Amino acid sequence: MQLTSACGWIYAIVWGLSFYPTLYLNYKLRTSDSISVDYICLNIGGYLCYSVSLLLQLYNPNVVSQFMAKFDGRRPILSKADLFYAFHGLFILFVLLSQIIFGKSIWGFHNERKHFKLHRLTKLMLLGIVIFLAGNWFLGAEEFRVLTIALNLAYFKIIMSLVKYVPQVIHNYRRKTMYGISKLQIALDATGALFCMLEL
Repeated sequence: MQLTSACGWIYAIVWGLSFYPTLYLNYKLRTSDSISVDYICLNIGGYLCYSVSLLLQLYNPNVVSQFMAKFDGRRPILSKADLFYAFHGLFILFVLLSQIIFGKSIWGFHNERKHFKLHRLTKLMLLGIVIFLAGNWFLGAEEFRVLTIALNLAYFKIIMSLVKYVPQVIHNYRRKTMYGISKLQIALDATGALFCMLEL
């Protein structure tokens, strides 16, 4: 196994594991009030973009041929580890969302949160992605249209990764506590980021 491939699997596994401390802590504390719904929705948007991007780059022959034409015959440097990571993350995020929205009815939690309304800025960001992608489709260069969309979807995942913590920090500030936030999740997230960078 090559070093880059090993790093790819390590980051996929470590980042995949990083979701579980929060799931467990929510279950142990019988509440998901510590998690921002905006954080989860931005994260879902990012993982959805990334999953579609990976599917296009790995399995769409038009995207692969456009990529090779644009980048001197090179194929996308992606693996099934990336796809596993994306789908697993998306699934776990929906489980976390269910702990927030259906905490009392399905999970038996004692959530105090009564409103699940997304912040206006979160809605605008998610809508902005849709509008930008529609613009890519209708106004983009026809020769590389699908490739451009696939690559932009991956870029949106990166953007979401950078901004998703802002609503979580605001949520913690309003609650005046970080009670319920897993330190192990933060450590695993940082470790996954390190191996992701090593893969590049």
